[in-house]
Amino acid sequence: MMIKTGCCILAITLSAFAGIVYTPTWTELQAVRFRQKYNDEVKGNVDFPDFPSNIKKMEGRLVKVAGYIIPWDETGESVAISANPNKTCYFCGNAGPLSVMDVKLRNKKQRFKVDEFRTFTGTLELNDSDIHQLFYVLNDAAPVK
Repeated sequence: MMIKTGCCILAITLSAFAGIVYTPTWTELQAVRFRQKYNDEVKGNVDFPDFPSNIKKMEGRLVKVAGYIIPWDETGESVAISANPNKTCYFCGNAGPLSVMDVKLRNKKQRFKVDEFRTFTGTLELNDSDIHQLFYVLNDAAPVK
């Protein structure tokens, strides 16, 4: 059947993307090169990720990521998840910065145990410029039951 109106074509196109949930692996998330950019705050060059196209296509999209809970934010607004348990995570100096993700929780009252392995869905944000933020941020995140 041929559809001649632009709005109908748009509706069909959008519905084709509805329901797509990307499920990147930590191996994919860590396969990123770095480039140096000058940063006014530190008055020098800082390494920032140069995300490849397979990662960029997930930005702003719904993703599902699993990892170990790492203490991150005392306010409870977010947690970090890591490819590795707490004792071998990035914050302890045993992994790289691409192995952790800031998970900004939809329900801010939820609590999790350190090293609990959990899966979350949310909208992926890529950070390639803010030195005060992790490179990966999962916004409006909810745990998968």
